[in-house]
Amino acid sequence: MFSNAPAQSQDTLGADAGLTDIKPLQIGDKIPEELWHLPLQIVNHPDGKDTITLNDYRDKEFIILDFWATWCAPCIKELPSLLELKDSIDCKIIPLSDEPTDKIERFLTNNPMFRQSEFYKYERGSIIDKGFKRASIPHTVVIHEGKVISFTLPNLISVKKLADQAAGKSGAIPMKVELKNSKDDLLTLVLDRDKKIGLGGFSVMFGPIEGIVPGVRWEPELQTGGARFQIANYPLLSVMALATGQGHIFLRNPNRILIREKGGIRPINTAEWDWLKHTRLCYESFYPCVQTYEKATEDLKGNLLSYRNIDCRIEDVSSEVTELTRSQKTGHPKTKFCYSVGEIAFVLNQAPGRIPVSYPENLSNEQVYLGIELSSASPDMLDKLLSEQGWSKELITTREKHLIITKKD
Repeated sequence: MFSNAPAQSQDTLGADAGLTDIKPLQIGDKIPEELWHLPLQIVNHPDGKDTITLNDYRDKEFIILDFWATWCAPCIKELPSLLELKDSIDCKIIPLSDEPTDKIERFLTNNPMFRQSEFYKYERGSIIDKGFKRASIPHTVVIHEGKVISFTLPNLISVKKLADQAAGKSGAIPMKVELKNSKDDLLTLVLDRDKKIGLGGFSVMFGPIEGIVPGVRWEPELQTGGARFQIANYPLLSVMALATGQGHIFLRNPNRILIREKGGIRPINTAEWDWLKHTRLCYESFYPCVQTYEKATEDLKGNLLSYRNIDCRIEDVSSEVTELTRSQKTGHPKTKFCYSVGEIAFVLNQAPGRIPVSYPENLSNEQVYLGIELSSASPDMLDKLLSEQGWSKELITTREKHLIITKKD
């Protein structure tokens, strides 16, 4: 009985009362009446309304449920275009989060672009949670004429795709695929001409595939006796992290990435950093026998060179670092915007082209009272605020590990 779930609200308990079973809905399933009448809490209704039900919008051509969270960057990125659909088609968009109401309200306060839209929350373990089972977010459900017609991602929906799918054109809206839950060789079927075949094994690398959730799957012992390594829709930066096995060094720190050219080694620039973050790749390698993960990642590094003409390796490099030390302690202004020096240095080190920032380990939790949110402060402003809080900087030379990228001609 779902009514025994401890996290449910009173509204949800009432809606679940008497319900003994509900299976995860599949494409083509009708929405059960219990789901039509389940109250969903509204976080910011313009008229102060507290709840809605799907039944309130049963006459709409489409009802689109979008499961999201305030911490999910892809969810937030795709929300604006999804919400705009209501201006061009007869639909109701229902963004759903299971987070606390005050957290959603805080998110809306800090993101003015969403303040005019309605947002909703649901309870873990409720009917809607179990009826629309998912392994990740974003997760978007399209309902048409009382039936589920698509499980997809928000960026794959458009007015034309909705119309085509509703008209019976199967696959008009690409399906969301969880790589880790799929038993298919999804990646190897896309571009046969790019396969590199040898002794019964192969590798293939190509661009992004619509509908596949970014992910990695390593299967060292297939039923066939072989092994398989798959990467779906990963940024080039993350692929390099897998290939080198030391992504913690550079994934969030562009100043630990250097470019090797004919004239020597230089720091990465902003355009190159964006290229690494936004270029997405898919990759698969198949081995006819049991294989080790270390060998698979080493082959991945070789295939980056073979397919993309990119050599990447971790090397010890002498470089200049700005070390932060507190020269004097200042008074603590009364402000809620307080961050550790470690958090501030982390943000500073995400700005390409700056000298990397370090600090003594014993000062990593020292507090800096910014007076503004860390996310809204520029690097120059952070430098100024650190100085005002009694922090000084000393330029030192040290030998540290960096990612060295060589782009072959």
